[in-house]
Amino acid sequence: MLAVSIRQDLSSDPRSDRLPDFRNLGVVARILVGANLLTIAATIAAAPSLAQVLESFIEAAMFIEPLLLACVVALYVAAPLLARLPYVAGCAAVAVLTLGLAAAGRA
Repeated sequence: MLAVSIRQDLSSDPRSDRLPDFRNLGVVARILVGANLLTIAATIAAAPSLAQVLESFIEAAMFIEPLLLACVVALYVAAPLLARLPYVAGCAAVAVLTLGLAAAGRA
């Protein structure tokens, strides 16, 4: 029989659905690693040959990395405001913020 060391009942916690703390280094690291892995995957899928993957990734990174840095900084600054929003509104605010920065970066 397994011993239960921590008894958690998240269903009774009204704040169980909440946004991550964008000021946490682990959250920021997951954002950066995830975005870069998606960039590498997209580069591999779009490159006509394996030899061109590195060149294509460098070109993609020239656009992605400044935008990613801007998004991380904006989420860091907005973290206290986002934490006060309900979960769905917070998700929408994060999406609008990142899409707005992406649109501004393309202009």
